[in-house]
Amino acid sequence: MIDTTALPSLPVSRSAREKLKLTDENFDSRGYLKIPSPRDARKLSILYARTFSGETPPASDLYGAACIVTAWRLLLDYYTETEGTEPYEKSALEAVGNSAAGENILRELVTLYPDEALWTGRKTPGEALDAGDSPRNPANPEGREGLLRRWTLAVLADEDPAFTPFGKLFFNEKEGSPETDSAAAAAPELWKRIVISDEKKPPKEPENTTVLATLRKPVESAPNSVKAQLLYILEHWGPVLGDWVTGLITALDMIEEEQRPRFGGPGPAQNLSFSDLDGHARFSSDDDWMPRVVLIAKNVLVWLDQLSKSYGRRIKTLDAIPDEELSLLSSRGFNALWLIGLWERSSASREIKQRMGNPEAAASAYSLFGYDIAAELGGWDALKNLRNRAEARGIRLSSDMVPNHVGLDSDWVRNHPDRLLSSEKCPFPAYTFNSDNLSRDERVDIRLEDHYWDRSDAAVVFKRTDTRNGETRYVYHGNDGTTMPWND
Repeated sequence: MIDTTALPSLPVSRSAREKLKLTDENFDSRGYLKIPSPRDARKLSILYARTFSGETPPASDLYGAACIVTAWRLLLDYYTETEGTEPYEKSALEAVGNSAAGENILRELVTLYPDEALWTGRKTPGEALDAGDSPRNPANPEGREGLLRRWTLAVLADEDPAFTPFGKLFFNEKEGSPETDSAAAAAPELWKRIVISDEKKPPKEPENTTVLATLRKPVESAPNSVKAQLLYILEHWGPVLGDWVTGLITALDMIEEEQRPRFGGPGPAQNLSFSDLDGHARFSSDDDWMPRVVLIAKNVLVWLDQLSKSYGRRIKTLDAIPDEELSLLSSRGFNALWLIGLWERSSASREIKQRMGNPEAAASAYSLFGYDIAAELGGWDALKNLRNRAEARGIRLSSDMVPNHVGLDSDWVRNHPDRLLSSEKCPFPAYTFNSDNLSRDERVDIRLEDHYWDRSDAAVVFKRTDTRNGETRYVYHGNDGTTMPWND
């Protein structure tokens, strides 16, 4: 039976383990390096680059590689437990033979690819080889068969071209000791005998080929792509590996997010001209007042709060801004007032911020319900009042808008979803949308991705469902050119 709880892990050589200075808690009892989450893969990627003074290997490929190797391990488990099927390790031992030379090479290999008991000094190489005869036995996880399994996986990983960016994990660099030199010299011949022995064995599911040929299938199908190898396993080995393969979706999501094309910045400076503009382009006239503007910017909600404290009374709307304040600005030489945050803000944005731990938060000034002057500021009439009083003191009003700065519950999302970048299918299969509906419009159901709420993912899309016809779209959040989306 396949262990559906098996965590991604990699076979790591002694020399790599020594150089990376990894702690014992990073390894399981059989000596495999555990990489249980994308976060652990990112930490290992940085450590690898620092240790070997090279480029940082893609963390998503490291995590994907651990999933691939674990799929190999589980397939070997399947063969071990299948009735009437000879375990791979048994046939590999037959290829090694019972000679003293064969025993010596096994002792040297177990030193180069140790289990935890040998690594921590609780056992000698001989004791490690004699520890047991079943790699699935938790009490005796190693023995000769366990070693051959671990070494086989290390060889296959070392041969996989897609694993090249972090290949020093699997290969034992020569340290100059007689044992290391001897093992390095004998290992290729031993591996050749194991491969020849495997080729004589009967074919097995799921590829109807021999064991080693089956394990190599994903690599043969896509030698330079961890992602494509994962997809191969998902498609071809699913019937054998069962529910465990659904965990590969996390690795595929990570690769999709980490390795998708990025914009390379603004590019080279350009000399712009107006000669190619069509006749429909319109520009305001260059009036004489423009060069003389002295502008002050005010975040409206912050300013109103400051004014309330300064004047000792409640000042919540634009028409309540005191004449004295406008006169003060004018006396200081300001002839233009830039008002930030005038527009009607998204209630969904406020709810998101409050649910994430800030109960007093207001909605973002750039996550908008619509381009109307906010009702809490007094609406258009209050703005007109302020404009007239400011104009009497020689102060012009200014504001700004970006049409696609909209909230999740905005007019565009509710009534014009065609204006937004979206997909009929969720681009990340591991995403779920079971949280509360953020829309107050009964015609539309809007839900933020669940992993955003527990802070485990930035969540690239939200789910919009038309409650009248059931049409569902996965709408992309915008961002400011970074890798992090604006989730409100």
